Amino acid sequence: MAPTDAVILDNWFPRTGDVLMRLGSQDWATGLPNQVNTLMAYAGPTSSKLFAVCGPQIFDASSQGVVGAAVYSTLTSDKLNYINFRTAGGQFLWAVNGADLALLYDGTSWTNPAVTGIGSLTTANFSNINIWKQRIFLVQKDSMSIWYLGINSISGTASEIPLGPLFKLGGKIVATATWTLDGGYGMDDHLVIVTSKGEIAVYRGTDPASASEFALVGIYQLGAPVSDKCFVKVGGDLVLMTLDGFFPLSAALESTRLDTRSAISDKISGAVTQATSSYLNNFGWHPILFPKENMLLFNVPVNPGIETHQYVMNTLTNAWCRFKGWNANCFELFNDNLYFGANGKVCRAWQYNDDSTVAITSEVKTAFNYFGAMGRTKHWKMARPVFTASETPMPSFGLNVDFEDADVTASITVSNASALWDVAKWDQAVWGGPTIYRDWQSIQGLGYCCALRMKIVSATNEVSWAATDWLYEVGGVV
Repeated sequence: MAPTDAVILDNWFPRTGDVLMRLGSQDWATGLPNQVNTLMAYAGPTSSKLFAVCGPQIFDASSQGVVGAAVYSTLTSDKLNYINFRTAGGQFLWAVNGADLALLYDGTSWTNPAVTGIGSLTTANFSNINIWKQRIFLVQKDSMSIWYLGINSISGTASEIPLGPLFKLGGKIVATATWTLDGGYGMDDHLVIVTSKGEIAVYRGTDPASASEFALVGIYQLGAPVSDKCFVKVGGDLVLMTLDGFFPLSAALESTRLDTRSAISDKISGAVTQATSSYLNNFGWHPILFPKENMLLFNVPVNPGIETHQYVMNTLTNAWCRFKGWNANCFELFNDNLYFGANGKVCRAWQYNDDSTVAITSEVKTAFNYFGAMGRTKHWKMARPVFTASETPMPSFGLNVDFEDADVTASITVSNASALWDVAKWDQAVWGGPTIYRDWQSIQGLGYCCALRMKIVSATNEVSWAATDWLYEVGGVV
């Protein structure tokens, strides 16, 4: 591994010049009666709303505090997929779940959109939704068909596109998405359709009703998607969460299924494979882009409602880490900020230095480093990590030598708290501020290569780690 890599990087976010200890989360909307399994953000021209879906009810979670009465109360499933869609009639939120009649929110009230031309089906038969070329596309659950409405329409006659003959592996259509790329005709939006077996159909054109205006680009094979929330748009590219990893379609569709190097998750492929093998059937797999912080997060439901973690990539550097402590069932962006649904509440993420008064534990195990002398023994004596922090960090250290995996054995102390406004005494308390800390730490070890182990527990301190200096002696060749 490169010396700038890490074997473990939990609750540290790698930035372009340092790694930052993960910021916390704050209770936002509380008093919800069940586990929040869907968050939906409505973005109108003059107002925005955040809705939390739990059990049979939908609540307005736009404001911080205890939620009021439910705005909708007759759902069968609280696992919804949705879009925002603008027409001449206004801004609408369109949501489906494959169990209840589709929902339409117009900024004021909730109704069921009227869709005709679907025979014995109802909008309760639609499980996923997407926008392509100014049309709403709907996935018919447990089938190989998708349906689409007219241009700029939120209701009216739907038309079917049966795709069963295209896919040789069977299964069902899971989701559709829009992929922007240059297919030889200039930049264009392509329609992407993925099945539960990992087959992908890509279409280009404008009018699905016209054979001359709707053409199949190709059929491709990747791993099976891990959920119906399997796509995330990153710039002009489209990333697909599969059993084999997280693939940008621009690279994956130029390769084969066996070449996982095209996955953006290649560096953490072992962790991803273990997670998909262990937790595939759990609800809560969810990717989301957090542009404000250059983060791409993939939620991993270890034990839904109890424990989840997130694999997080810096979109500028493609460096990875893992967040622990945000037990999220779902994520959403609202007014450019990141929120997640938890048990009985909605939390705003990346806020403050604790998780609603719970201290954050960060852990790192660096790559093993031979320090430029692979065949010679070394006696490590001291290490000096360089921190910038709002108060004195109090890490616990350990040293792993020659690929051992020993945890930190020293006791872990919570970082000192800064002075509190309206509590601390003026002219007596020390006010925190960003300061550079570079104290030598005694770390003993003898071997050929070593890795630094470090843990920090803090509820008040903002810590970034820029570098580490070492003091060691080099021995002879043994």
